[in-house]
Amino acid sequence: MQPGDDLDEGVPLVRVGDLIEGEVRHSELKRIAPSIEAAYKRSRLRGDEILVSCVGSIGVVALANESVKGFDIARAVARIPLAETTSRLFMAAYLSTDFVQRYFINELRTVSQPTLNIKQLSETTVVLPPIPLQREFARRVTAVEALKTAQRASLAELDALFATLQHRAFRGEL
Repeated sequence: MQPGDDLDEGVPLVRVGDLIEGEVRHSELKRIAPSIEAAYKRSRLRGDEILVSCVGSIGVVALANESVKGFDIARAVARIPLAETTSRLFMAAYLSTDFVQRYFINELRTVSQPTLNIKQLSETTVVLPPIPLQREFARRVTAVEALKTAQRASLAELDALFATLQHRAFRGEL
């Protein structure tokens, strides 16, 4: 796809650089003309896929969700739809493991920049435990992510308190 100019009223296009920390970052999305995007309906997101970068930064994994439904993806991003018998959180974590990332690196094709073809991506060996174990894994990942979010909030609060105390100390108020 030649996406053309960035248009304020255009269709959002997810590129490799928009895949950040397992999610699609909305702040930097390019928007393409609806007339251009219409020719690429096959790459339109449903909002329940896993996205994997295949050109440049290889193997970056992110979960598509409802917030990106209807967006389009660049050619450098692969979309992996999953059956209902597979947990998205489990599969995203699995694709991020050192084992799979090493496989991706070993399968690279280099022309002008590293490229992982869809064929290599589709031939990735997947260890798929029963769905109850995948769901338990996903539950635990969700719980850990909630703890990480709470810890980040606490850390930010502690930093603010420290800055306040430091400011008061330098002004001689303590």
